Amino acid sequence: SVGFKLILLRMYLRFKRQNQTFYSHCEPNETLGDVKRRTCKIIQRHPEDVALYKYVTEEKKKEMREAKEREMKKDDLKPGEQLELHIPPLEEQKSIQDNQLSNDDIIYFCFRVDPDADDFEPVDVDEYWNPNNQYGKKKEVVEEE
Repeated sequence: SVGFKLILLRMYLRFKRQNQTFYSHCEPNETLGDVKRRTCKIIQRHPEDVALYKYVTEEKKKEMREAKEREMKKDDLKPGEQLELHIPPLEEQKSIQDNQLSNDDIIYFCFRVDPDADDFEPVDVDEYWNPNNQYGKKKEVVEEE
């Protein structure tokens, strides 16, 4: 009989906040929560005080906004008003693969603003680290409601 060995592809994810970047080796079948716990040890934060968001390109944001606008009633949006886009945090109980993450994807991490609240800071990175922006300028990439 011929035996087959299942080989899982090793990959890495980039975790970013402001001017910090951490790389984490992982496997597609690992939960995002497991990878987050390892990263939180490095940054010395409790995992419950950190939220994770996938990097979303401006083009993808535009597509998401247009799809949401098509779903809304025309009366809900006033002329000239732009739809506020809410990007939810990644689901930590799901695997990396189920979160549709792939090798070298960028994950933004945000800290809890107040230990007694559910609010997290907005995503904030130096544009130098963002592949779609100009070198060296600082800008908020995603705002959390």
